[in-house]
Amino acid sequence: MNLAAMDIGTNSVRLLVSSCGRGRFKTLYRTMHITRIGQDLGRNKTISVAAAQRTLNVLKKYRQALDQYRVKQYRAVGTNALRVAKNGKWFTALASQKVGLDIEIISGKQEADLSFAGAAKGLQLGKIKGMGDLEKVMVLDIGGGSTEIIIGSPKRPEHSVSTALGCVTLTEKFGDDTEKIEAYAADSLKSSVHNLKRSGLTMVGLAGTITTIAAIDLGLDKYDRDRIHHHRLGKKNIETIYERLKGLDLGERKKVRGLDPERADIIVAGTAILLSVLDYFNKEEIIVSEEDILDGIIYSLSDFW
Repeated sequence: MNLAAMDIGTNSVRLLVSSCGRGRFKTLYRTMHITRIGQDLGRNKTISVAAAQRTLNVLKKYRQALDQYRVKQYRAVGTNALRVAKNGKWFTALASQKVGLDIEIISGKQEADLSFAGAAKGLQLGKIKGMGDLEKVMVLDIGGGSTEIIIGSPKRPEHSVSTALGCVTLTEKFGDDTEKIEAYAADSLKSSVHNLKRSGLTMVGLAGTITTIAAIDLGLDKYDRDRIHHHRLGKKNIETIYERLKGLDLGERKKVRGLDPERADIIVAGTAILLSVLDYFNKEEIIVSEEDILDGIIYSLSDFW
């Protein structure tokens, strides 16, 4: 049976189609398009007609993919942008009318739990070189409009926090003023995650900012999901990359090996958030996961998690 998962995020819209049988999953198709539905959302809390149309154009292609792969069941979720937008329900109604897709606007906790399920199950199914069995895991999901931090055993989440830290929203709020971004991120973490455990955790990171930093760290000319998945990304290397990116203008950033030019304007803010989290939890490395909320959605459809 073929299943599909869609994630309509602040910055990008993603699709995963998987075959499911006898407790095994095989990826048939995975894709991502940057539509930035949350553009300027911090200013007026409203999804613009242009941003909605960009996103609908991509969703039409995804709808066609569901038919092409004969998908029996799908789940499409909207995250922070649709949560905070005053016209989020207008967009979901439009998607239903124009594209024939039902989009579920999920809470921050639901988003966190699905992200944890995707990443943690991947840790269970695949051993990481140089590491034994993991007892406690912290999953970090840096998105365009929010950042989720989830702590638990590899089998289940125990504590989760959704913070208003996003690489798109902070870029729109502060531009390239990294001092303000860093201060804002540090203050937000202190106020929102102060009750979370800070020691004895293996940190796992997912989503575009972290996978992009991994691609830069690996010096990839072409995105290679297999090399990025479970790459151990050291804090010192992240700091070096951050300092380099801060010193480049937008045009120069677009030419950096491993960096998708469409992410060049938001990568500095995203990296600042990543370093703030590493500092707060006193961690020297993060394991990169290519398995994320999309995989978690697939598991939710199959009662696998």
